[in-house]
Amino acid sequence: MEALPAYEFARHDGLGQRVRMAEQFGRVKTEHRQVKRPGSKSAIHHLYLGAVEVDGKPQKKVRIFGFPSADGAKLIPFATAEDAALELRRIRSEIIAGSSPGQAIKPYLPKFARNDLVESRVATYLQQFRQRVADGHRSPNTLRDLERWTREDGHWGWWFGRTITRLSNGDVKRWHAWLGSRGIGHKTQSNVSLAFRAFLRDWATDSTSANSPRPFVPDFPNIDAQRHVPKTLPLERVGALLQAIPWDRRGLFLAIAFESLRFSEAVAHTLEDWDGVEVHWHRGRQGKLIGSRVSHGKTRANVRREPWNPELKKWLEWRVEQTTSEQRLAGEATALFWNPGADNPAKAWSETAAKRVWAAALDQCGEQISMGEGLRHSVISALAEVLTERPLRAHTRHRDGRSLDQYTSGARPNFAALVAKLSSGFPVGDSGDS
Repeated sequence: MEALPAYEFARHDGLGQRVRMAEQFGRVKTEHRQVKRPGSKSAIHHLYLGAVEVDGKPQKKVRIFGFPSADGAKLIPFATAEDAALELRRIRSEIIAGSSPGQAIKPYLPKFARNDLVESRVATYLQQFRQRVADGHRSPNTLRDLERWTREDGHWGWWFGRTITRLSNGDVKRWHAWLGSRGIGHKTQSNVSLAFRAFLRDWATDSTSANSPRPFVPDFPNIDAQRHVPKTLPLERVGALLQAIPWDRRGLFLAIAFESLRFSEAVAHTLEDWDGVEVHWHRGRQGKLIGSRVSHGKTRANVRREPWNPELKKWLEWRVEQTTSEQRLAGEATALFWNPGADNPAKAWSETAAKRVWAAALDQCGEQISMGEGLRHSVISALAEVLTERPLRAHTRHRDGRSLDQYTSGARPNFAALVAKLSSGFPVGDSGDS
């Protein structure tokens, strides 16, 4: 194939300038040093690069004496001058491709290369993530997952010892295969992979400047996670379970069932969120402990609406009478869906206490199902038989139909109920002449 004429480079000033810069960057030098055996000398080959700025820090008389090792902690000496020359060509090619001289030589400078090890960048990412959690922008539950996955023996540990600027698509495929050998489900594998990709993209964004291209982030093929099909109960059996829960503790379970609340959302609301007509649904507990920070719910919904279930509305009207004005002023018994037997001032539910009450109801009714499936999932599935997607999403506060799918996978459209509902608005007379 005929080579492109040299003037092609001149048509692109940026490329031409990088080519000229690269051609002038560095040279191979060989020094002969005396060794212990008398009369013998050893050849030391290295790259002399002069003054280079790396990560904003000027480096004087930079010399590179070998290839970078896998962990970036040391160099493997050049065996010959030809080896050194080939490595210089590789560095120059990166400069032509758009890297600054400092970026191109970082892997050869151990004190900088160690900063670009995956584990070093992960440590920085975790520190930043903790601050985001403290500021209320990220969930403590996600942080707990990350802290578990980023241990040396965690799911991200496979990447440790690698330089973040040299990751490849092949590395991702090998990591996915390794994850599959760890005995974890496809859903967990997918979550771990997506979180690592998010970390890399965050690093790449932070590393990009006006004078450098965006660092390469490998492709992450989707890991097909088998969709969980929740178990559900007919509404009459849901009702029996609710009736088995003592009245003074029943509000939490009514809200989860009929207002489609997650446990973390229901336990976060207070008496000030109920005005006697509507409830302001906007809170969520950002952790598993009673003292965890209260912020937004999972879908970040912020709505006010009247409870549609008469039993829940009746319970709320009863509940507001149980806390005196003096208690409110003292910040006592303020949980909207309270646990009157709780030993915390607000009478807020703990997850353990709620599970105990639910287990007792299951025993009484002879059922075996989780709280979320027996209440929230079961009622949503029943509503999906008679409601179209838009009003159902308005009720559940899901952002889109796809996120709602897992809760309605067991629903069977009740066309008879739909026809009856529609027909009720249109009087139907005899088909004959009047």
